[in-house]
Amino acid sequence: MTSIIKHWNDPNHAITLNGKYVQREKEIYLPSYKAVLPVLQTSMHFCFRDASNPRGSTLFCTCGSFAEIVGYHVYKDWSSYIGNEVIVCHSFMTNRKHADGSHE
Repeated sequence: MTSIIKHWNDPNHAITLNGKYVQREKEIYLPSYKAVLPVLQTSMHFCFRDASNPRGSTLFCTCGSFAEIVGYHVYKDWSSYIGNEVIVCHSFMTNRKHADGSHE
């Protein structure tokens, strides 16, 4: 898991522990998919891509969890239809709360 330092009261920007500035995006381009995928928009955290990670997952959430690509059947309780596949926070979709313990 990645740890994130957020700007207090600013859920649109964050700085990772390695000093990388990230911001909220509605869509993220994934080279492995050769496609742009939408991101499930939540109010407390956001998902981003960290291409500096040499292997493994490059998708993370600012709560500290990794992010993943899921189909509509997984995120339908949290949003209306966005697309066939959406990038979401793994912890939020699995436990109904983010890795830092926050709830939407």
